[in-house]
Amino acid sequence: QYFSAVTSESDSFASDPSDGLVGLAFSSISQIGQPTIIENLYSSGVISEPTFGFKLTSSGAELYIGGADESLYTGSITYSPLTSESYWLTTGSATVDGASAYSGGMIIDSGTTLVVGPSDSVESFWASVDGASTCDSSVCGGDGYYTFSCSNPPNIAFNFNGVSFAMSSSSLIIGTTDSSGTTCVGSIVATDSVPDNALIVGDAFMTNVYSVFDEANSQVGFASLA
Repeated sequence: QYFSAVTSESDSFASDPSDGLVGLAFSSISQIGQPTIIENLYSSGVISEPTFGFKLTSSGAELYIGGADESLYTGSITYSPLTSESYWLTTGSATVDGASAYSGGMIIDSGTTLVVGPSDSVESFWASVDGASTCDSSVCGGDGYYTFSCSNPPNIAFNFNGVSFAMSSSSLIIGTTDSSGTTCVGSIVATDSVPDNALIVGDAFMTNVYSVFDEANSQVGFASLA
């Protein structure tokens, strides 16, 4: 397996106890032009299919390589086809209290903690939330964050191939702006640089579902947690 040495790192990574990152997207975007660990395991016969599944929870989390762990989800897996084999890019939509708030490209990415998207898309999303407003960078520590009333969190769901998956209030809230806990900061954040102008759907959503990444059939899937 090929590794690429880090030549520089941001302050946030420098203080992180992790030693590095494992790229689990497609080798087409590899900066060193080499197969990923999943592709190598499959081509060498260690796993029978180039597929992996995630349960991302605070306890009992698991990365299952070579398929999906049927003990960790209930019902069937809803698959959504990829629009390109680069990032795990598919299409989907999001709703706020049942009303459409976003529709378009979504990159499913376990390496992203929050849900991050282009400024205009995220602004439009939060415009659907009653009482939501932008958070000053001096309060939230950066630009692109939005706040809402902790006493009235919106019901948010992500939809793939006609099936809806709810996002819990606990995964939507990343903190509060006051000691009384009345104003919450949301985990759906705006930024200016997103591949394919898509919404990067990270751990804030993935903690709510079992996720399956299927290279062979060029699709990503979701199921309800067991």
